[in-house]
Amino acid sequence: MVEWDTTSKINSINYFTISDATGAKSTVGLTSNQSATPLSTSAKAGTINSVGGSTTVTVSAIGGNDPYTGTGTFTVKAGIYTYLVTDATGCSSSTSITVSQPAGPATLPVAVATAGAINCAGTFSPVTIGATGGIAPYTGTGVFNTNAGKGSLKISFPLSVSTISTVVFTTVGNITTGKNYMVKFSTLGTTSNGKLNIILRQSASPFSRIAAVQSKTYGTSRVDHEILFTATSSDVNGRLDIEVNQGSGTTYFDNIAVFEATTSGNLIGSNKISSGQFETGITSINGWSQNNNQVVEWDN
Repeated sequence: MVEWDTTSKINSINYFTISDATGAKSTVGLTSNQSATPLSTSAKAGTINSVGGSTTVTVSAIGGNDPYTGTGTFTVKAGIYTYLVTDATGCSSSTSITVSQPAGPATLPVAVATAGAINCAGTFSPVTIGATGGIAPYTGTGVFNTNAGKGSLKISFPLSVSTISTVVFTTVGNITTGKNYMVKFSTLGTTSNGKLNIILRQSASPFSRIAAVQSKTYGTSRVDHEILFTATSSDVNGRLDIEVNQGSGTTYFDNIAVFEATTSGNLIGSNKISSGQFETGITSINGWSQNNNQVVEWDN
């Protein structure tokens, strides 16, 4: 059988003939040296097991003339990637690959809590923590024993000065531009005209505000406040200020907490204040005013 073979197993010899002015001729043959096979590249990706995770892409080459540049293993997130490989003679070949990740949950996980009654002072009640939404299985669910707590932050004013406020403040860690934060705390006043401002600000000079100021009122009944902020700038060690008007009378605070949150107010992650329930003291809380007209103490 006689057939045409296109695999270039034998490199071609090309002949070139020159002539001078008298017509004399000379011929030279040149062998075209090339790889027996063209340069070809490929990419293979591992698996991303969770939303936002990463994996490795391995880029390989065959043919052409080694050594190659552009091959190797690369760490990537989900996306489309193109890799260019060049051989020793400068020939190039590219390959593209799409790296996928699992579909995100239709909804974020939402914690659900139910608690029994505490019938006797100092005793405990079981609290059942469940979850909905997101992607099961969940961690952090279960049954936990809790009590009603025993401490609060008490702030009192020797003089009633309605034109000056006392600042109760504590650091809350990293605050990031564009993210939402939920501030939660409970108040119990001794007058009906309690007034306060809640502020997120920088913890160092110039102590600029990093979210819009929000105001609340309270009276002689317990109020559980929830204030949603959107950060307008960032600070690696942000500060929470609660400005209490000195005309508000003696006020008790408890359950101070700061969480990252969704735009609808669902809480994300852990409380950024570790000791806002004042079970053992008020060492993480500071009080200041320009007239030093306050007493900040632990009420247990």
